Order: sequence, then C-alpha cells, then structure tokens
Amino acid sequence: MDINRIEKFCIYIGKKLLKLLSFLIFYYFFIIVFIGFCFAKGITSYTKAIYDYITRGSLYKVDGTKANIWDGKNMWTITGAVQKPCYLYKKPKKWSVGNKHFQILVVKSPISNTYILPYSDPVPNTIKTHVLTLISFRNDYQPASFVIRSGGYPLKNVFIQVSDLRHVKKNAKISSKLIDIKVVKCWFQAGRNLRRSKNDCKILVPELLLHDSSLVKVDIGKQVNIIKNYNKIIDAPHLVPFNIPARFNQQIWLTIYVPENVSCGNYKGIIKISFKVQGAKKTIFLPLHLKVNSEVLHDLHIPIAIYYLGMYQPGYNNISCRLKNSKQMLAEFRDIRAHGFNNIAICHVYSQDLGLRKLKKTLRLFREAGFKSKKLFYIDWHLTGLDNVIRYKKKLLAIKSLAKKFGFTEIYIYNQDEANYKQFIKKKFTFEIAKKVGCKNFVATHRVTALMLKNFLDIAIIPRCELQEGFGDPCSLTLNSAMETQGLTPIWCNPWRITNPKYFIIQSGIGIKKLGKSVILSQYFPSKAGRTYFLNYEIIRHGNGNMYFISGGGSCRKRTIKLPVSEGKHHIPFRCDITGGTLRLYLSNNTDIMIDNLSVTPSNPTPCKVIFLAYNTPQAGRESPETYYVKYGRSLIKAGFKGICQFAYQTGKCWDDWANNKWRPHVMAYPTLKEPIPTIQWEAFREAIDNIKLFYEYKK
Repeated sequence: MDINRIEKFCIYIGKKLLKLLSFLIFYYFFIIVFIGFCFAKGITSYTKAIYDYITRGSLYKVDGTKANIWDGKNMWTITGAVQKPCYLYKKPKKWSVGNKHFQILVVKSPISNTYILPYSDPVPNTIKTHVLTLISFRNDYQPASFVIRSGGYPLKNVFIQVSDLRHVKKNAKISSKLIDIKVVKCWFQAGRNLRRSKNDCKILVPELLLHDSSLVKVDIGKQVNIIKNYNKIIDAPHLVPFNIPARFNQQIWLTIYVPENVSCGNYKGIIKISFKVQGAKKTIFLPLHLKVNSEVLHDLHIPIAIYYLGMYQPGYNNISCRLKNSKQMLAEFRDIRAHGFNNIAICHVYSQDLGLRKLKKTLRLFREAGFKSKKLFYIDWHLTGLDNVIRYKKKLLAIKSLAKKFGFTEIYIYNQDEANYKQFIKKKFTFEIAKKVGCKNFVATHRVTALMLKNFLDIAIIPRCELQEGFGDPCSLTLNSAMETQGLTPIWCNPWRITNPKYFIIQSGIGIKKLGKSVILSQYFPSKAGRTYFLNYEIIRHGNGNMYFISGGGSCRKRTIKLPVSEGKHHIPFRCDITGGTLRLYLSNNTDIMIDNLSVTPSNPTPCKVIFLAYNTPQAGRESPETYYVKYGRSLIKAGFKGICQFAYQTGKCWDDWANNKWRPHVMAYPTLKEPIPTIQWEAFREAIDNIKLFYEYKK
C-alpha cells in the first residue's frame, strides 16, 4: 500500500516537472525569438557591419537608430547605418584641378537647389573668377559663397580671414566683425521629402553651416554621419582651422551684415585663405567687392512668424526641440529674429504650468530677443480645459492677463490643429469663448474650411499652394488644384477628386480634358442654401464635347446645368440648394477641352475679415533652399497671402534623420547647448523675407 502511494506521488511530481519544463522551454524559446525579432528590426547584419567598420573593433552601444562610442575624450554618435544606400558617391577618375594644388571657384547663386558635393566635377553653380562680387541693401544680411578645391594632395590647417570692407570714395567701412565665415558641411539624410516612405533614398546634401567642421564627420563610402557629443553639441564662436582631403570640394559660406546707417556705394576688401600643402605654407587672396544700395530693409508690418515647439524648462542641460533652458531659448529667439521674423507661434502646456511661470519666462525672453510685435500667437497643443467651459474661460483670461503685462494687445488662441469643418463646429464654443474674453482665434487648416469658419476665425494658416495669383475676391474659392512650380508637386492642398484621372490632368493650374472616357470633377466649397453664386472659368481651347454642372453625389445643385464651352471667359450664375455642398462638373467622353481660372464667387459678397497666412508646401526643414526663396518671397504676397506662419523651426530628433519612420525632422537651425547651427535652407528663408521687404520698399 505504501509502495503504491509512493509510486503515485512520483508520477504526480513527474507530471508537474514535465509541465514546468515545457513552460521553461516555451518561455526561453519566446525570449530567443523576441530578441531575434528586435535584432532583425533594429540591428540588421548590414547595420552591424557598418558599426563594426566605423568603430574599428572598439566597444559601442546601440541606441535605437544610432550607435555611440566613447574615445576617452568625446562621445561619437553614428547615424544613417540603418538605411542602405541607393546612390554611390565615388571620386571621379579624372579631377579637373589637374596638377595644381588648389582651385578657387565662386558660387554664382548661394541660394540654390543645386548641390555642390565633395566629389562634384565639374562643380555646378560656380564660375572661375578672381573676384567675389555681391550686392546688398542697408539693414541686410547678404550671403556669399565660394569653393576651395584641393588637387592631388590634402590641404591642411586651412584658415580664412576677411578684412574690413572700405568704401572706394568715402571714409566709411563695414567692419570684418560683421562678416561671419562658416564651412558648409555635406552629410547624409534619409531622403528628399519630409514625409518618409519605403522608396526613400539616402542622399548626401550640403546643409550644415559650421564654425567647427570637426563636429560632424562623414564617411562617404559607408554613408554615415559621425557626430561629436550628440547630446552636448557646442559649435565654436568663430571659424576653426580645418583640413580638406585630396581631390575634394569644400564650400565656404559668408554672411555679411550691412548696418542701416552705413553709407551706400561700393566697398572693397580681401578674403585671405592660408593652408599647408606638402609641408609648404600657401596664402592666396580673393578680392571681395560689395555694392550697397540706398534702400533700407525695414521690419515688415505683416505677420512673419514660425512655429516654435520649444518650451522653457529651468535647469535643462541637454539638446532637444521640445525642452529649452533660458540660454538656449534666448539664443534661438535671437536667431529667429535675425532671420527676418517679427513673431513666433509660442507653444505651451497650460496644464503643466498652472502658475504660468514658464510662460512668463518665455515671454520675457521673447522681448529680450528684440521682438516688438503686439500680437501673441499662443498654442496649447493639448487644448487644456477643452472639456470644461469654465476651465477653458479661466485659462484664456489668465493668458490674456499675463500677455498684457508684456505689451501684447492682441492675443490669438490656437484651436485644434489641421481639423476639418465638422471637427471645428463640434467645438464651436471654444471660438466663442475666445471672442467673449477679448481674444482672437487662429489655426492651421484648409482655405475652404477657413471660409466656412469666417465668423469665428481671425487668422487662418493655410498651405502655400491654396492661394494663387489672380484669385480675385479674398472670399472666393479658387478651384485650380495645384501649381507645378519648379517641378515640385504641392501637397496638402484641396485637390480635385477626379474620376478617370488619365483623361483629365492639371498642369500649371490649367485643366486638360482628353478624348476618351467621361470625367467627373468634384470639390467642396462653403456654399449656403438659397444663395446665388457665380461660376467663373476661361476656356482656352475647345475641340469637342460639352461640360455640365451636375446634381447628385452631394452636389449643391438639385438640377443639372449645361455650361457654355465657347473659347473665352465665362461668368455663370447659379443658386445653391444645400449648405456646404459640392461643385461637380461632368465632361463627356468625347469632350476635348482646356480650362483655366476656375473659381466660385458669391453674389453681393460679404467682407471677409479672415487673414490668410502661409505655411507648408513645403514645410520647413527640406534641403531645397531655392524652393523657399521662390515660394516664400514676393510671389507669396502677389498670390494674396497676408503673411507667414511656417511649420516649424525644429521638430523631432533633430540630429538623427532616421529616428522616426514616418517623418524626417523639420529643422531650420540645429539645436546645441548654446547658439543654434544654421542651415542653407534657413539662410534662404531669410532671403525670401528680405525679398518681401524689398517688394514693400519699392511700393512706397
């Protein structure tokens, strides 16, 4: 009997141990699979091989999309290894510098979408000349650039100095202290577009403007960036001597500030370039000629603002686009001010700063940086208090009271970012409360939505592509979907919904219907039931077929209207049957037509008080300097915009283009522990703003 009990007990224990063993096997198998999955997702064999090669056998620590290595003095961070290359950047077999030790080329247009890369040969956008010549205005920052090309040997300890610029006739000068010299650093980024996709190709781009070129090293063969002290970056206050490898192009960037009180006329100076090559010292001189015109670039009277996501955090001692200590924030505010902006869309989390001490410090730094605007653009992305009318009203009153102490007379409260009309109208009370307490409303949205909210909205920030030249009444709706400027297709506009798009294309705002299948074009607009509107369009060419304003599918019309298609301009009245309807045009399969200047205007239009500011298409941070100059210069004013509120000064993990798989960081100037590091696109935006200043100067 005892033996049977012992036997049963042993069997029982055996079963339990078997279950435990099975569980442990499954558990460890899961752990191994999980680790393998993480390894496959984060550290592929390709990425590991890159890290191993760069670190040369030294220990490194992987941190997400980057790896860190300590050399005993500095921490170096490797970025870009997680993306395989699409393009190869190899030294050309022939190098046009030939047997010479060096060559100096002057950049024709510093603000350009044409990249000057280390191995470009011939070097685009440059000319052979013995003089660097530029034209400026008073109270103007003027960029200039040239390229130092090495021959078969490296140029060591390169240093550049600029003399004072002296007036050729008068006893006047522009001090060399007003001339900043930087090295253009080419490095790798995750793609051309800010929104990432699977088809992105890693590219080498000239972007950073550095005093100390050694802050960022670039391995062109392995296509990675190696950044010194990633979380503690500080650039030197002035240019530091640097080296240029053999058979290499190094672009140099000059920024000359011309004071308002300087005498106009011609100035001359000398750029001195010294270096060692094959142990011998060399010194060359490049004459610098500057013509100062009589016009003064005054501050603009229209809003020129940028979203600033940084928020004051006392004692913060790191690098981020979100958190800033007082020194970082003041330096960045001064940088924004120096680039022509007269306002900043300030971000703040009200729920985390109920005493408003952080906001108070931010506004104090805003004034200390030299901003004089009476308009406060306030953004609380969390929309604190939205669920409670009393709390929301209390919040706005508190912000208004604090803002008045810093000289703000107009307080603009940001609503739900990029929402549609239905989302806005559900929270209509937020707009109404702002009005009741003496504040105003602003938000980023589409033009159609802004027009539907014109009784509540004071400023609408809309995509740059949504207003065009000749759109007429500011409260009309331009229905051309896009302009294809310089090969860039605008995004985030309100495009037409087109059936059979192969048979209807839009080029430079002109609609082209081809023979073949029928096409229906539809687009929303802020119609009101019972109101009369005019459909305006111009037929450029008519071959065959007809065009109809049709009913159904949400159309604002209950009955179909046949539209005239004779060549020339047309102004067709129609009455809306529903509010918030759709315009629907039908073109039959045998229709062959070209149509332009398509718009809708109301009869007896009520004055539209909404101020339209531009942002987006593209958003800030894209390495396309000339695009910003073209889109955000005087053409923006001609298109009907009343100012700018671009997104954004900095977003995301600024120094790691691969940190987010949906968006590349939007960066105009890279954050450091002290002064921000500018980019070429940031300098281009200043030139665009100067272009607007000059437009108004000539209009006087």
